[in-house]
Amino acid sequence: MIGTRISGLKVLFLCGLLGCETKGVAFDDTAGGGGGSGSDTAGGGGGGGSGTDDGVSPTISTADAWCYADESGGKDYFWSASATADDPQGIDTLETLLDEGVFVLNSSGTQVAAYPMVCSEEAGCITSWKQSEDGVSCSSASKYTIQFVVQDRDGNTSDAFEIAGRQGSDASG
Repeated sequence: MIGTRISGLKVLFLCGLLGCETKGVAFDDTAGGGGGSGSDTAGGGGGGGSGTDDGVSPTISTADAWCYADESGGKDYFWSASATADDPQGIDTLETLLDEGVFVLNSSGTQVAAYPMVCSEEAGCITSWKQSEDGVSCSSASKYTIQFVVQDRDGNTSDAFEIAGRQGSDASG
């Protein structure tokens, strides 16, 4: 997917600064995760599956995803997403680079894009992508569900944490 490759370059740059290890997370919309209530605001409800109830899987406590117009070099639209995660074995055991840590679902619940995400103790989990990469339109931001998933180095995966996308004013939200 071209969106993953372009965003991946941005994320890999961040990994150069943070020292990341690569790990993929598979999207499974039939699993127990992702069944929680979504929210139109940052910090919406998380899933209710087996991941966070087992005592060893990481959890996501807050998240936000917004799009904005970058007017510095033309009229490009970008998305930024961030999440706060923890792990029972310690935050330092979270994977620092997930090949697919953020998923975008359309209003029908169908996955339309997946993006890499970087997690660090200092910055939390972050990613960004250009609207044109996969057609995830800024003008329809609130119609998208943004789903976050993190994983620890033991392979334990969090429940999906879902929020509604929103329009922001700039890169900081």
